[in-house]
Amino acid sequence: ILRSATDPAALAREVAARKSFSVEVIADAAPTSWSLDAPRIEQVLENLIDNAHQADPEGTVQVRVETRAGALMLAVLDRGAG
Repeated sequence: ILRSATDPAALAREVAARKSFSVEVIADAAPTSWSLDAPRIEQVLENLIDNAHQADPEGTVQVRVETRAGALMLAVLDRGAG
């Protein structure tokens, strides 16, 4: 595993910017740097965002980036059924 200091909000925004549908990144409480394997996290976000869009093609996918209890949290939310 190759971890390096990465801005997780910037990573989420980069993935969101590549999408042809609406993705909102909420990162008000995001850390400016976190040690993570950026390519793997990027792939996970790609897949989760695409899945969320499939669940609700007309809606906006939300990506929340924050810390909770000392851990980095990346949440992908949609309003699809299920």
